[in-house]
Amino acid sequence: MNNVWRRLRAIGLILTLLGALSATFVSPVAATEGCTLGYWKVSQHFDSWPAVVGTPSTLMHDVTAAGGSVQLDDAFPGMTLLQVLWQGGGGLKALGRDTVAALLNGGSTGVNFNFSRAKTIGLFNTAYESADPMLIEWTKNALSAMNESGCPIS
Repeated sequence: MNNVWRRLRAIGLILTLLGALSATFVSPVAATEGCTLGYWKVSQHFDSWPAVVGTPSTLMHDVTAAGGSVQLDDAFPGMTLLQVLWQGGGGLKALGRDTVAALLNGGSTGVNFNFSRAKTIGLFNTAYESADPMLIEWTKNALSAMNESGCPIS
């Protein structure tokens, strides 16, 4: 029964993502910008990190949104945001990298990013909790596309 609820939650997430992404690409008002994970992980851009998200030494699990009521699952115990950005590999590790970039984009006042930190946290948590490799990959690809839509800050 637990797997049924996870699948239903995953389907709901996919429908939410499809709706958000279609609005991103159809509406001329909702222009998306996003800086890549490569931008955020180099030291000369650490001064661009939004304080509402944290610093390179902030533990990934400590990132919150919506007044602290929405928190990332502890998928990378003891790892900082910067360590998650620098880790290699696919699957969950790749999702982690793009999630950190999306959180930084969503928290930056200089980037017009379509997903709030709360939305990004929700997407990550749903994919992680599902343990479904296809949902993890799909979520990573969606965040990656948004992160690569053009960085307005230098």
